[in-house]
Amino acid sequence: MVKRLRLNEKSVREAAPEPGRDYQIFDSEVRGFAICIYRSGNRAFTLDYRHAGRQRRMTLGRWPEWSTA
Repeated sequence: MVKRLRLNEKSVREAAPEPGRDYQIFDSEVRGFAICIYRSGNRAFTLDYRHAGRQRRMTLGRWPEWSTA
């Protein structure tokens, strides 16, 4: 099951890294928009989309240089 919640600064800051794996939390309002939480504790905003029938993922920028606003 995909994790979905409204992404804001508080939810991004409080997301804890899980040992041994990276994971994404998708925004409940903007389809495809997510924050990727890496094992190291770093975070980056991503956008999942489809082009020519294939799923793609684009990294928009790292948190906190980029914000949810």
